[in-house]
Amino acid sequence: MPTGVLLVLIVALLPICCNDDSENIYVPKGENIELKCPFLSTSTPVIWQNTHGLLFDGREIDTNFKLLNKYKIAGNNSFGEFNLIIMNVSLADVGNFVCGTYFGNKTIQHSFSVQLSGPISNLTIQKTDRGYLHGNTNNKLSIICSISGGFPLRNISMRLEINAEIVMDEFERVLNFTIIPKENMHLANVTCRGYDDLLKTVLTETVTLNITYPPRVDIKAVPSAVISEGSLVALNCNHASNPESKIINWTKNKRPFQQTDPSSDIYFKQIHRDDAGSYECTVRNELGGSSASLQLIVLYAPRVSVVTLTNGSIFCNATGVPSVYRFSRWEHLSEFGEHIRYLVGSEDGILNVLTEAGSLTYNNSGKYTCTVENGIRGHSQQINQTGFIFLQFQGKPLCINDTSRSLERVHNKQKRFVKLSVTVISFPAYNSIEWRHRDQLITQNIAKYSFVSKDTIVQTKVHGQLVHINGYLFTVAFTAFNQEDYRNFSLIISNNNGTAICSVNEKLKRSEDGLINMCKETLFYGIVPLGFFALSGWILFLIFYKKRHKITVGIADGSERQQRQELQVVTNYYDEINDDEISNQSPLQNAPTVSSINISAPSESSFSSTDVNHALGEATDSTYINPYQQCLENDTNNIHKYSSLTRSHHYFVVMDSPIFHFSNRKRHTY
Repeated sequence: MPTGVLLVLIVALLPICCNDDSENIYVPKGENIELKCPFLSTSTPVIWQNTHGLLFDGREIDTNFKLLNKYKIAGNNSFGEFNLIIMNVSLADVGNFVCGTYFGNKTIQHSFSVQLSGPISNLTIQKTDRGYLHGNTNNKLSIICSISGGFPLRNISMRLEINAEIVMDEFERVLNFTIIPKENMHLANVTCRGYDDLLKTVLTETVTLNITYPPRVDIKAVPSAVISEGSLVALNCNHASNPESKIINWTKNKRPFQQTDPSSDIYFKQIHRDDAGSYECTVRNELGGSSASLQLIVLYAPRVSVVTLTNGSIFCNATGVPSVYRFSRWEHLSEFGEHIRYLVGSEDGILNVLTEAGSLTYNNSGKYTCTVENGIRGHSQQINQTGFIFLQFQGKPLCINDTSRSLERVHNKQKRFVKLSVTVISFPAYNSIEWRHRDQLITQNIAKYSFVSKDTIVQTKVHGQLVHINGYLFTVAFTAFNQEDYRNFSLIISNNNGTAICSVNEKLKRSEDGLINMCKETLFYGIVPLGFFALSGWILFLIFYKKRHKITVGIADGSERQQRQELQVVTNYYDEINDDEISNQSPLQNAPTVSSINISAPSESSFSSTDVNHALGEATDSTYINPYQQCLENDTNNIHKYSSLTRSHHYFVVMDSPIFHFSNRKRHTY
């Protein structure tokens, strides 16, 4: 027998129990496995055997197994590498496989325990309920993912994901991840993945988080929380909770806000400045409640008023949003709206009218208008908004250069009817007046005088502008017989601030051309009577002629001719009073000499002596205020005291309305 065959038999007959080393091999059923013998030998053969017998003798595979196509030797044999490949592993292959050789007198071997490996039976996420894992925002939540089964028992690569975000990655059989859930984790997907390296399999389990939490609230204004007045605005109370919210309440500025459906959003079809404020939405469920608030800002153009300050200034009081105002110059107008001047105030809307006034005169009375803007257009789409105040400066009566007189011829040249007029401005209203003639008080018992008082509108210059102002027109009417009835008429008028004297001088004057006057008198007293007698004689002659000759003669033409002549004579007497002799005002008054025109007389009052009522004509047909019984010099019981219609003030009086006359106007003092 050859020596090599003997050695193989000796090694093959060695007991399996004498392995120097062993290892466990787990093989999935149906897979191929290569058992690598750790010994490299080129001088001595390497043999393989299992519990059933010899598989490889160092030269070839046993014929029985070779026919089954079950085993084969692999490796680089020239280097002494002899590995055993088991193909299509089955239950019959389970057992020990041994490779061996010898070196000198020593035999060495290595054993492999081949086992069929079992798959992981299950991968689960614990404490789930029909696919949901329950938790709440007030407590910790543990997410536990584990595997079971598998042979041999082994760890696998495990990964935990929340909404596809990896939160844990370990080589374990169990993963335990603890969190405090947030509201946004509600309905998040939790996925546990396992990868078995042995069996090359992937296991996956996915559940959904069911996180309960109290309401989460947010308010949004659409289109914006800063909106112009008149716009459409919606306040949306956006809320999320689990379980669903049951109670929704709205408040405005900490007070309940009433609406038709309290659970709905708030809609303003045309937002108003009164709708601005702090809105709060409160939502509740079983776990509690939550609130959110929003400050709604309504932009609107300034609402402007003008108020007086204690120092005599006026303030342009603007109320708008935003409260950043730009003031333009002030405009001073008459009480009838006529422009007088522009004035520059301070940057914060204050105008010192006392500084502008200088001395407190009626020239500074009127309407003061301020203009302001804050960048927001008003209802009429105008950027500039205005406010105004009417100021009436107080002072003693002021005589305006408006003295006038008219004459009427009565019957003959010795008897003439004269009316003298004076225009006066007074605020407060006058409380006493008296007419004087040559420094003598004209009383009611002087029959030839009558008086008329009425409101009027005066056209005069104020700060260089021709405007209209309210005033009083006083008229005295009398019958003049001679030179003593003329000259030096004066009106003395008083109010709470002082007295003014308005003088009018009337003078009876023959004429500057004596010859012309003489001719007029000759015509009136000589030729006219002669003509009358001649006409009478002629008429008598005609009557005599008619009776004698039976001719009818008309007399009407002669009478009409006579009336025309008389009328012509009467008109000539208007030249007997010189206009230059009329004096406008006493030097005590210190009034500016500005021409003016009375343009209206809405109301008047008068009284007259019984002897001269026929001379007043149309003027006595109306009822007048402010009768002049106070002109009686000695009878104090008949004197009318006209108290001021306003409260006392050092500077001015604020008027409610600019147009009406003083007698009908309401006044407030500040």
